[in-house]
Amino acid sequence: MSLTIALDNSGSPVRRFFEGRLGNTAGPQRCYREAAGQLIVPGSGANPGTVGTATDWLLRFLVTPNPDVDIAIAGAANIGVRMMSALIDLADMLGASVRPGSVPADGPFEDWELKNKVEMRLAYHFGTPPPPPGFAFSGPTSGSTVDFELLAQGCWALALLTEVFHYGEAALKRGPLSQFASAGPSSPTPDVTVADLLALAPPAAIEELTAFRKVLKASLLPRLARRSGPWTIGPTFDGTDLVGGADADLIAAGLLVELKTTLGKKRGDGSRVCILDKRVLFQVVGYALLDSGDQYHLDEIALFNARYAYLASWPLDALVLEMSGGTLDKSAARREFEPVVRALRGQAEELQRSRIQDEPPNAARSS
Repeated sequence: MSLTIALDNSGSPVRRFFEGRLGNTAGPQRCYREAAGQLIVPGSGANPGTVGTATDWLLRFLVTPNPDVDIAIAGAANIGVRMMSALIDLADMLGASVRPGSVPADGPFEDWELKNKVEMRLAYHFGTPPPPPGFAFSGPTSGSTVDFELLAQGCWALALLTEVFHYGEAALKRGPLSQFASAGPSSPTPDVTVADLLALAPPAAIEELTAFRKVLKASLLPRLARRSGPWTIGPTFDGTDLVGGADADLIAAGLLVELKTTLGKKRGDGSRVCILDKRVLFQVVGYALLDSGDQYHLDEIALFNARYAYLASWPLDALVLEMSGGTLDKSAARREFEPVVRALRGQAEELQRSRIQDEPPNAARSS
């Protein structure tokens, strides 16, 4: 389970906490909707989920020239070491980094010699030891100078591998990366090159990413450039493990930014209006509450919908106070939320123990 999955489930303790203690969302939702403009970047026919993930990657490259690609590496590990090797080639071309130690100890590694070469490349190119979770740097800084078509193609490939990391075999089977997966337990994975990865991006996806780049540079990056101090891409929090996963898009010197590419609600005349779903608001506030030790010194949260070039932000303390109906501040909300997520972690561990006890002997060897 993850924070977003828990919030999708109306019966989960996490969702019940937000509905019961921070459920006064009508005001922020109304203000958000009324201040949003017109749709600027319509859908192109490219997979909207992958478009959103690729835009997340694009933002990373626009705020720093060398973001890490560890999540994509973890997705590639679900396919095979040949895919991991091709991804490292892609990282080299994009100027991205990969943390040493990101190659799993086990996996579908039909070529252990190549696996060892991959590990050696990681150690040689990127050094040791691995940095802490999240890619941290002092911002603002300049972004990537890689040719944009190459960057857009690379972001699409990284998005596909990220989906495999998040959704596993289901995403692999239904996506274009299935052509590089093994046909069976005893079958080797097909060869794959960086050129194969770059060729996966359809023209419609490149068109959308080109439009999003323009929007990000005009409407988001100038606002972020005002925030001098510690920046973190893909930050995780004190409570991330307790909910089974929670990583935000970007923190810029105390400003937590969540990027969205949703098309919004369709009107009767077919036009679109930008809306703020309650679950999305819970998600962003949830990230801030999971930072129980105040590691990032968050003072403001923001949502940016790239399709509308629309940035909405709230002082964190004031937003929590409004959502709680005046009963909670940020610190109190964090204190109340922590036992909720700890109980969730305990339930997950108990379920895992039950599954292990119920598993028949030698089940792990039966495949």
